[in-house]
Amino acid sequence: MSALRSDLAARLPLALALSSFALAGCQQPPEVRYETEHFEIATDFDAPVCAGTLRYLEDHLAFAESELHHKLPAGAKIRLYWLEHSVGDWCHEGAAGCYYPGTRVIFSEGQSMTHEVIHALLNAEAQTSLFIEEGLAEVYSGVGARYFRAPGERPPVDELIWLTPKEYRASELDYALAAHFLAWLEREYGRVATQRIVEVVVAGGGPKQLDAALERTISADTEDIEEIYATATQTTYRGLREDAVPELELDHGVDLSLRCDDDQTLGPLPGGAGGMYEVRRLRVPGSYPLMLDIHLYASADVRLDLIDVDRERGAGRKLDFFLPRPSEELDHPRLIGDDPGGDVETSSQRELVVTPGLYLLFVSSPGYEAEDVLVEASLDPIRVPAPAPE
Repeated sequence: MSALRSDLAARLPLALALSSFALAGCQQPPEVRYETEHFEIATDFDAPVCAGTLRYLEDHLAFAESELHHKLPAGAKIRLYWLEHSVGDWCHEGAAGCYYPGTRVIFSEGQSMTHEVIHALLNAEAQTSLFIEEGLAEVYSGVGARYFRAPGERPPVDELIWLTPKEYRASELDYALAAHFLAWLEREYGRVATQRIVEVVVAGGGPKQLDAALERTISADTEDIEEIYATATQTTYRGLREDAVPELELDHGVDLSLRCDDDQTLGPLPGGAGGMYEVRRLRVPGSYPLMLDIHLYASADVRLDLIDVDRERGAGRKLDFFLPRPSEELDHPRLIGDDPGGDVETSSQRELVVTPGLYLLFVSSPGYEAEDVLVEASLDPIRVPAPAPE
């Protein structure tokens, strides 16, 4: 097929989808503002989308293509409508996003973009198993899985595997359970297990083909899968994209300057109101608390939030490391730059007792003026004062 015909074939479903929206009396979606190699992006907010976020979407698609052994067809693009204020006009009530099968058109709030990208990549028109498809999208969104309920307190997965579109629309799909089941399946049986299921989903195979893929994976009948899964004791599975967030280097200055046209700077901030940010991981090692000495050299418009990932998970919250929205019920330490001239000559400094575990440093500015930012951090044993002489 020629490049022109390939491009036309890739765009025909999109044209038909947008025509159906108009015929149905729906309002027109916003115009495309950004175009990358594999994405066309429209927004319902005026704030700029920074170069780092555009790069992140491309990187996430490349990650999914590699892990799932399935590539976007040549010439195809994903049309992303990033809607922070009007996603309810296009998706069912209460949804953070949705995908129109067969079109590679997705509507999404920022928090669900990577989930919808997986749907668009697989482009499953047959919807063989909504439970499996949503589980795949959750796991490969990269944000991890967490589930608490005991087997007797939740629906058996061997029944959920055949969830119908009608039941899905009636909100009978437990996304957390779907994500946990797929994360468990991959952890126990390997990436090849997921790839076998993806082959069935993409090909539009029916119950017989999906049964065969699952039975080949677990070496047992599908009817036994609930009994096998019920033995899972791990409640939390880490996100597959967590390590893609750079780790903070300690004991010397780290340049985290914010410039929207730099492909290291992400934005807008969660909610689409504007602003720029960068994220770094910090792993506190050992078995005992340590002292974190942290300096923020930046203007008064810059803030640094130290998000305790383990506390968030303990409260039942999942975090997208690239777009973290911590719980409003938990307090996390914050530093604010104190250089009124923006010359990065003075620092805001804090010493914090931190327990072993995982943290995110979230450096942000509410505006789009270029910000010079330098962060210095060190971890040291907690100094215990010597006893006073008797």
